[in-house]
Amino acid sequence: MDYTISRKQQRLSYIETELTALDKKKYRFRLEINASSGHEKITLEQRLEDEILPKLRQLDQEYSHLLAEFSDETQLEPIAQPMVGELIQEVEQFQQHQVSLTPELSQTLQQILTELQTLNTSATAKLKVALPIIPGLASYDLAVDTEMFFNRIRDKIQSVFRKDINTNPQ
Repeated sequence: MDYTISRKQQRLSYIETELTALDKKKYRFRLEINASSGHEKITLEQRLEDEILPKLRQLDQEYSHLLAEFSDETQLEPIAQPMVGELIQEVEQFQQHQVSLTPELSQTLQQILTELQTLNTSATAKLKVALPIIPGLASYDLAVDTEMFFNRIRDKIQSVFRKDINTNPQ
């Protein structure tokens, strides 16, 4: 059992490193895309879509699942409860201020909101369910403010689970 936990911790660490590297690549691609035009811009956008984003989504989703697996619900609950309320408010405010959301994006936002508002479920369990939904949003062509919103939400939820792992290494 300890061997499996150690392997999972190693995998988490590896994924964190890979996600950081891919985020940097994505940022550099976006800078190049903004500085280019015409065929070069289209080529760079396509390369970003083909080379970076799929791997980023896949690793982000795996990372989210591993974080949730490692968490101790009883210890996280006091941290998770206020986080759920905060996230519900953020998602609702975002929905109200975004007039140009695609139907799929609106549906995904509603799915996150529904998971966070589920009755008779611990706050930690709600975060565990909502977290893996967010990486899938990277498949949409999101406006920068929308992408930043989802990244902020994801980072907040992940921080809850990371705190637990750092304070209670298995």
